[in-house]
Amino acid sequence: MGILRRKVPVPPAVEVRDSRASPPTVSTDLADGLAIVGTGLAHRYEGPSGPVPVLVDVTFTVPRDGYAALVGPSGAGKTTLLSLIGGLERVQTGTLSVGGREVATLEGDELAAYRRTTVGFIFQNFGLLEALTASENVELAAVLAGERSADRRRRTAELLDAVGMMPRAAHRPGALSGGERQRVAIARALVNSPRLILADEPTGNLDADTSDEVMELLEALHRDRGCTLMVVTHDRGLAARAAQQLVLDRGRITSVPQVATGPTAGR
Repeated sequence: MGILRRKVPVPPAVEVRDSRASPPTVSTDLADGLAIVGTGLAHRYEGPSGPVPVLVDVTFTVPRDGYAALVGPSGAGKTTLLSLIGGLERVQTGTLSVGGREVATLEGDELAAYRRTTVGFIFQNFGLLEALTASENVELAAVLAGERSADRRRRTAELLDAVGMMPRAAHRPGALSGGERQRVAIARALVNSPRLILADEPTGNLDADTSDEVMELLEALHRDRGCTLMVVTHDRGLAARAAQQLVLDRGRITSVPQVATGPTAGR
């Protein structure tokens, strides 16, 4: 098995300073993105005083090659919506289709496979295991997918090279900067060739320069692999880089198509 087919240059902005003179490259399968269609989604949690509505009537569409930013005030339900799309939360009311499949109907092994191979998750807190090296953190996702040892090690090395982290592959997260940890998390999210990348505040713990580098890397991966990219962010400047903004307000989504101002302009 393999996800590797053609060489894709990594943007110089994410190149490790002490790496080779030429930017690292990696070959990756071109993965068709998946359209996301939500209709009438409603979600609530049980609170001490009764049900607390988070999503009221969320309706939206992200095209199969889409790059969408999900924005809104704190507590608006952005993470909840991302969790529904990723299969981490069950759909309570409404319909949610990802690549033509109803997420609400997925159960058991089928749901686990969807989370593992269809969706790549990237989190604000990186989600790396402190006891493992950068390489081991990335490889673990392939281990859980049952990949053969030689295949997963080769894939891990190529993905770490793609995000400029091979010189730091043997380091544990505590020895890495925030930006380096997020690059490792991105490599881990890609190890099983997902067709949909969901990033929840991926730059929330990073400084401005490192945030730009991480976003440039995500955008290059979206552009070169063809996968759908959905990013939750509080930063309206970062949101403006996306081709589509989904503004979550009072439990509803307003889709605001726009001309991207960042590196994706003119795609």
